[in-house]
Amino acid sequence: MTDTSFRGLFPILAMPFDENGNVDEEDLRKEVEFCISTGADGLGLAMASEIPKLSEDERNLATKTVVEQSEGRAKVVINTSATSTELTIHMSQNAAELGADSIMIIPPTGVSEYEIRSHYENISQSINLPIFIQDIDFAPVAPELAAKLAKDNENVCYAKVET
Repeated sequence: MTDTSFRGLFPILAMPFDENGNVDEEDLRKEVEFCISTGADGLGLAMASEIPKLSEDERNLATKTVVEQSEGRAKVVINTSATSTELTIHMSQNAAELGADSIMIIPPTGVSEYEIRSHYENISQSINLPIFIQDIDFAPVAPELAAKLAKDNENVCYAKVET
């Protein structure tokens, strides 16, 4: 599954919350509309969206809201990183079922290269969506490792490099 359709501007959405601390669906829909109306080619829910701090139900609600509101006008990329490979697979399957176009995954930290490769391989075998490797300051991915992950796992197609 070599995918080359993810091109252009993909802003990471800021997660809006209401006065009770719940995901504000209406404001999230407005944010999606604003981004699309100003030329976004895709939309991301990621670390800056506070996605890791959300419960599973909140993640699913945010994903569903962004997918529904984008109506296929922009690709939707969801960060499904979690504390284990199994939980990341579960979150990735949720994102796929809710209509996400791709997932983004931060590698596990404090583990060997073999364990990072195994993490991405297991996820890749469990989901049929393009995968972004997220290279971030606390979990960097060497260019050589990113290339190997892409070579060994056909749906590992992209990298999001934090600067």
